Amino acid sequence: MPKLIDYAARFEFLRRASFVVVLDRGPYALSRRGIAAALGTSVNSVRRLLSDEADLRELALGEVVQRRRQGRWGQRGLAGPGLAVHLLRTLLPDEERRIPEELVWLRIKIDARPPGLPAEDSVATLRAEYALADRGCLPEESDAAAATAPAEDDPIAARLAEDDALVAVVVGKALAAIGADDEAEQRRTQALVDGLLLSTCLGRTTPEQAVRTLEEHVGSLVVQARQTA
Repeated sequence: MPKLIDYAARFEFLRRASFVVVLDRGPYALSRRGIAAALGTSVNSVRRLLSDEADLRELALGEVVQRRRQGRWGQRGLAGPGLAVHLLRTLLPDEERRIPEELVWLRIKIDARPPGLPAEDSVATLRAEYALADRGCLPEESDAAAATAPAEDDPIAARLAEDDALVAVVVGKALAAIGADDEAEQRRTQALVDGLLLSTCLGRTTPEQAVRTLEEHVGSLVVQARQTA
């Protein structure tokens, strides 16, 4: 009788391994060889389960999503400041065990080239400047075309953009719960959440301190709303 292979379970191991590689060594270390090493298996075993077109970052982000779903969203019956704090907490590593998943997400997000960076920091500009300094002339037409050709769309850009949109929605709902959902406060609160996320992942702030800061921020907004009512 042929041996039955549980491909779903093996794929879950690939997802977990890609997560661990990014957590331990960063996105640049993410490869089929790196995943195989993390699992203690052969590269060929990994290649049999992953197509050549598979984006390994998607695997790591998939593991992040799975971990985020575990006990983070379930509070019901909350309203007012309690609801606001709960919603904002879902955007942070509000417990020690949640730091790895947010750190992996951050590492992959920062590794993706964000839009709007200065043109002088692009590969095309650097290549042209080096050619001018090295040879005294700009690259030949074929080289210049290669240097200035637009990069292919990042396959995970849509997922990261969806996450940004979700953060904005959650912050908006949290502020609406306490009647403070104006545009300026949306920007301030989102900046606070982003700062707490980074600070907690860097170990500068504990999850408990981050939650306390959110509670203090929401409390101050409630007081302001009452004073202006």
